[in-house]
Amino acid sequence: AESGWAAGGWFHPYTHTSRGVLLRTRDGGRTWAQDKGLMLPSLKRVKFFSGNVGWACGEPSALFPSGVFVTDNGGRTWDPMLGMDGPGWLAADFVDPHTGAVAGRAGTLAAVRRRALQPARTPGFGLRGLNRLKFSGEKEGWLVGDGGLVLTTADLGASWQLPAGGPAAEIGADFDWHALEIRGSRLWIAGSPGSKVLTSPDGGKTWQAFDTGQTLPLRALAFSDNLHGWAVGALGTILSTADGGRTWHRQHSGGTRAAWLALYGRAEDVPLELAARLSGNEGYLGAVQLLMRADADANSASRSLADRSHAALVEAGASHAQTAWSFPAPPPDIARTAEQIVESWNRLNDGDGIDRVQAQVVEQIRCWRPEIVVTHAASLKGERPAAHLMNQIVLGAVEQAADPTCFPEQIGQMGLPAWQVRKVFGSLPDGQIGDLNLSTSQLAQRLGESLADRAMTPRGLIFERYAAVPANLGFRLYVDTLPQRVGEHDFFSGIALHPGGDARRMIGEFSTQGVDLLRRMSQKQRNVQAMITRSERGQLDSARYLAEINDLTSGLDTTRAGNVVYQLAEHYRQSGKWSLAAETFALLAQQHPDHPLSEAALVWLVRYWSSGEVAWHLRRAAQASGRQTTAAQVAGQVTMFPPATALGQFLPGRNQVASQTDGGQMRGRALAIDNTLASDWPARAVSLGKLLEQRSPATFAEPTVRFALASAHRKQGMTKPAERYYDDVTHLRAHDAWWACAAGEHWLNEPKDPPPKSVVRAASGAKPRLDGQLDDDIWQHAQRIDLKGPLPEEVDCPAKAMLAYDGEFLYLAVECRQAPGVAYAPSESPRPRDPNLDGQDRVDFYFDLDRDWSTWFRLSVDHRGWTGEACWDDARWNPEWFVAAGHHEETWTVEAAIAWAELVPQPPHAREAWALGIQRTIPGVGLQSWTTPAAAAVVPEGFGYLLFD
Repeated sequence: AESGWAAGGWFHPYTHTSRGVLLRTRDGGRTWAQDKGLMLPSLKRVKFFSGNVGWACGEPSALFPSGVFVTDNGGRTWDPMLGMDGPGWLAADFVDPHTGAVAGRAGTLAAVRRRALQPARTPGFGLRGLNRLKFSGEKEGWLVGDGGLVLTTADLGASWQLPAGGPAAEIGADFDWHALEIRGSRLWIAGSPGSKVLTSPDGGKTWQAFDTGQTLPLRALAFSDNLHGWAVGALGTILSTADGGRTWHRQHSGGTRAAWLALYGRAEDVPLELAARLSGNEGYLGAVQLLMRADADANSASRSLADRSHAALVEAGASHAQTAWSFPAPPPDIARTAEQIVESWNRLNDGDGIDRVQAQVVEQIRCWRPEIVVTHAASLKGERPAAHLMNQIVLGAVEQAADPTCFPEQIGQMGLPAWQVRKVFGSLPDGQIGDLNLSTSQLAQRLGESLADRAMTPRGLIFERYAAVPANLGFRLYVDTLPQRVGEHDFFSGIALHPGGDARRMIGEFSTQGVDLLRRMSQKQRNVQAMITRSERGQLDSARYLAEINDLTSGLDTTRAGNVVYQLAEHYRQSGKWSLAAETFALLAQQHPDHPLSEAALVWLVRYWSSGEVAWHLRRAAQASGRQTTAAQVAGQVTMFPPATALGQFLPGRNQVASQTDGGQMRGRALAIDNTLASDWPARAVSLGKLLEQRSPATFAEPTVRFALASAHRKQGMTKPAERYYDDVTHLRAHDAWWACAAGEHWLNEPKDPPPKSVVRAASGAKPRLDGQLDDDIWQHAQRIDLKGPLPEEVDCPAKAMLAYDGEFLYLAVECRQAPGVAYAPSESPRPRDPNLDGQDRVDFYFDLDRDWSTWFRLSVDHRGWTGEACWDDARWNPEWFVAAGHHEETWTVEAAIAWAELVPQPPHAREAWALGIQRTIPGVGLQSWTTPAAAAVVPEGFGYLLFD
């Protein structure tokens, strides 16, 4: 009775790999010990049958794709269960160490038999999260989830059914159930909002709903007998009952409501610096509701976004963050109008999407009872349709939440009284000036750092790539119910919420010593920004700037110093100065190995030094620019890399080259990327991969890292390490896109069986005449590549692509039927360089020349013949290529040629294989692709093969 376990975890910024945390107590919870050597991913549930035997479940990872684990030695070691890859398990229960059931994201269900997972016979439940599972007998059990879902099983989770006597729809349909307790034939269910607890005294045949006396979400229930129980939830709420759940009393809470509520479409839209100021520094309790989920596409990287968003916002200062489950966020270029966004909701909400999201927002306001609401600013010109739609929904919901005649079922059946919000603010696009303005460099004295610094790591939990924070965040005041305009001065001006009250934490004082430290830090930050500005204006040699990093970071603790170095590296990367970015990332990994962003730096370096496309791009750019410098010139300013360091084996030495291209100010006599240095890149990648394996085995195991390293091994002529990895993937991984990448490497060596990926062979022949007609002989013999996708049934717009080549050029061809309702305005002006192709019917070609499935060249062309290019998402890559467009009634065509020298040192040899992706984006309609999986955010592991005969 004195022993117990607690499970959880955290995510790494930008890489988004997770790390599990397991705590154990042997004295009834008075003290806890952590197993710091635990290598499992983030965990959601844990349970022990004895001191030695237990199970845990949670996130999947490359090392442990099932996400379910069992131990026989008290948690010293854990064995992963096999059978299927997990989506991220949210709930589980076992009757013994070998038998149980798990449930998780996107309505996924699985049974566990003999320590192996097998899909449940019951079809999935769409986008719902399945949040709590518990067995109640030898084979019986219950499961609850989003959207009022209540299920029961009679075969230990092999199948699930709606109970014959389930809760009445008018009671439970608008609740997201998160808590479940079972004792004998008695059941209790609770969730969000937490205003009601459902109970059944007879095994689910009949149900009653009882008020809890509060509205905050509840997350767990536990009963010691049939009368005495507890419920726990948001803001540290603990409720107790002594009569079986008929009445509840508050035992503890850190607050009873939120001071501010943020209502946004996506996590990327939430101003994290505002959360840092209002909650982190000033103590106002805050909650965030994200109304559109962005994890409903083929991109598996987004599956943990809801959990990462919650973690990010809590770290920034908020107390709670939740993502609505039933309103998907279509890619901006697929749904370009508010009407198209609403239509995507309607398809999953029985044609009632807008009313349901409106009800959801009203419910959240009545649940959290905030003084102020923050949302998107309006977009009256239509340039931000999703933001404008959210703005209008929220403004309408604020009025409705205060009106007891609107959504009366929330007041009656759900126990949510009407609530009047005092103010509503809309956050303006980056950099715009508003009625209120927040300086992101503002020092938060109680936090001991600037608002931007506090938000830096949380931002990495949401975004896949670093983006510089604007200096100013502007907010427009839309609603102000306070008299005499006192509410215009600040967010909480005119609203008295005392520290330690029902909507505000106790806040501490700050010392004079802390103020002095903050001033010094602020001056350091200004120095950094000033040097960046001078560098961008050409007033400062970038090499000298890199050499002065140590001066910039002296006197800062490791967290803040690491932040500065990471920002510098990202500045160089985004400026196209990749070699300087590599040196700076390497410096971060060397001098600040425990910094939260060090792992992201290492992953970037592995991908960078493994990339054949990047190496060739930099070599071509350096040859063209003729502007270089040597690392000795840099190192002459300061000894950046001592001889004996952990990174010394791959960092640039004093006699090596630090290249600078694309408009940099570095000058010298050495060639930036010569054959010797380019051949050294794979060795650097391999050495750095070993370091990453030592520091973070879970991240090292990610396919984006391992396939890049396998490519580096192949370039070194070391095929055995690559083949061993491919063998491991094909034998241990489920048959997903990454499995196909590994199996494809075996097939390329011995192409006997049917290929595991789509394959196209480029035709060779006489040069075509580039006129957009596609009537040349070479196209008559080229293999047709059909682009397909889940377009609406009423849309019939087939598309095809073709590829051909000769000794000088690679040729591309596209033929697409126009989509109904899409504008195809002809171009009246000359083709500009690097135009924005958003909003145009276009086709993207992705060429991964070394099959690292991590970096690639992109060539894009739209119906007008306008083009776009990028190397590893860097649009500064500007190859010379030739394009002709044509129009034939309702069809548009493009014919293009690009010289081999723009892509590779020499033309491909016979049987050479590239990875190839081809996608068509039809704005407002959908996506078509040659291969699957595919998504608007490119999924490189879904690429097929391009073979040269």
